[in-house]
Amino acid sequence: MMWDHGSMWGGGWGFVPMLFGSVFPLLLLGLLVFLLVQAFSGQRAPAPPAPGVLPPPPRGETAIEIAERRYAAGELSRDEFLRIREDLAGSGGTTPAPSP
Repeated sequence: MMWDHGSMWGGGWGFVPMLFGSVFPLLLLGLLVFLLVQAFSGQRAPAPPAPGVLPPPPRGETAIEIAERRYAAGELSRDEFLRIREDLAGSGGTTPAPSP
């Protein structure tokens, strides 16, 4: 039995020129537009902080707020936090006197 090579697809391989002639250029154009929009949008995600490095505290943050933040982040144990809180509350903002 003979195959009909004059079919709509050009003998089975006629889709290849169709892909290279219309589909691939459209895909490349879409990729180019996407990359250009990304490059010129100016909206970039902020870089993540380095592992183990906390961002600087906001201006005006008190010492007790810093201690609370560090306790909440798990950097301080409960005992350390309570000791710091007592030291800060007892100092009244001045430097503690050296212990005898």
